[in-house]
Amino acid sequence: MVGNTPEAQQIKGNIVSLLQAGACIGALTANFSADKIGRQRSVIISTLIFLFGSAIQTGAKNLPMMLFGRFAGGWGVGACTMLVPMYIAEISPLNIRGRMGALWQLNISVGMMMSFWINYGCLIGLSAGDIQWRLPLALQLVPGSILFIGMLFLPESIRWLVLQDRTEEAKVILCKLRNRSEDDPETMDELNQIITAVALEKQQDGSKWKELSESYNIRRLALGCFMQIAQQWTGTNAINYYGPLVFQSIGLDSSTSVLMTGVYGCVKVFFVLVSFFFLDKKSVGRRPTLIIGSIANVAIFCILGGMLFCIQRDIATKLIPSAAQGYVAMVMIYLFAVSFEFTWGPVPWIVCSEIFPNRIRAICISLTTCKWNIFFPCVLTPLMIAQIAYGTFFFYAACCFTMGIIVYVFLPETKGRSLEEMTEIFVNGNAIVIGQKEKPLLPTDKISEVQERDDWEHTEKK
Repeated sequence: MVGNTPEAQQIKGNIVSLLQAGACIGALTANFSADKIGRQRSVIISTLIFLFGSAIQTGAKNLPMMLFGRFAGGWGVGACTMLVPMYIAEISPLNIRGRMGALWQLNISVGMMMSFWINYGCLIGLSAGDIQWRLPLALQLVPGSILFIGMLFLPESIRWLVLQDRTEEAKVILCKLRNRSEDDPETMDELNQIITAVALEKQQDGSKWKELSESYNIRRLALGCFMQIAQQWTGTNAINYYGPLVFQSIGLDSSTSVLMTGVYGCVKVFFVLVSFFFLDKKSVGRRPTLIIGSIANVAIFCILGGMLFCIQRDIATKLIPSAAQGYVAMVMIYLFAVSFEFTWGPVPWIVCSEIFPNRIRAICISLTTCKWNIFFPCVLTPLMIAQIAYGTFFFYAACCFTMGIIVYVFLPETKGRSLEEMTEIFVNGNAIVIGQKEKPLLPTDKISEVQERDDWEHTEKK
């Protein structure tokens, strides 16, 4: 077991961050298999890599073996975090795409909650020794196996099949997913939109990387990378990965802090379930949701940092900290869980799955997911908590304030638009969206006209 010295905190940070480092590589490489062999089979392969890494961690005999297992497991996790949201977006109908995307965040929260309680159970129920950490790592194999088996029975992405000129297969799967007959007009209209968009994308000259370099696609990619980086710098990892350490910083003992972390996980799951029913409501858009979340997080972290400052000041002057300060700090941690699960938890995944064109969606989501797995917060957070404690949360408050400003200035509203209609938003819309009135949706039969016009203008410029 490692202690609470700076060196011990560095080891903890390395163990956590190696998973994130592997996830970066996994997210970057997954786009190649996603385009070549399909979304479904790519998820299956990524799950096998995760299972391999989990088995190595469980049987680790030394620190290097543990770090290798973390890296391998992270590789599989990173690939899945890129593939699964894209797969969900490509098979979901427009009217519930937000909710379906939120299922990804729900599953993350459920997994974290289960891990918190498993850790607590192992801490108080098992005698000190290797079994206390080997058993939780071994239990990673259970959800990985469920995903592997489940994906064997799921269909391939509709849009990927169309990209591969397997239109009849796409039509059959679309009818099954929508529970409609093949001659249903809504089904045919949706399929025709996908076919038209894919056909126009295939007419693009040059490679996908060249298409990615177009100014409007660079804008999409920049926003997607920002969304995923911002989610990591909201401060969520300060509690997700180091929850007990955070609770200890407000005066709780080791076992109680692990218990409170388990309660935190329950709060996250409950409110991500509540948010599930709001994401596709007409009155709630992606952009205002993120702005409200940023404002709430700034207030929460400033109050939390202030309470920790008061606690540390009292301890330094040999006074007994007020119990009220600790309770307020704890409430702020739980309020952050509520804010995050309504806003910066699910929405970045949804936006990133919505904004990219079909032909380069795999590459773009791969790059944005790689940014999501940037591991600097995981390395820095335990050191920051150990060295500056309350300052950690003022730092995250500043991050959240910056995120809100960027969303307010640059992020257009994407709610209610089909994946094919994103062309109109990013090709003809302004980069700065302040004061810009949201344009009415184009009729379905006009989308192809816009895309044809843009392709023609692109060819003329060449």
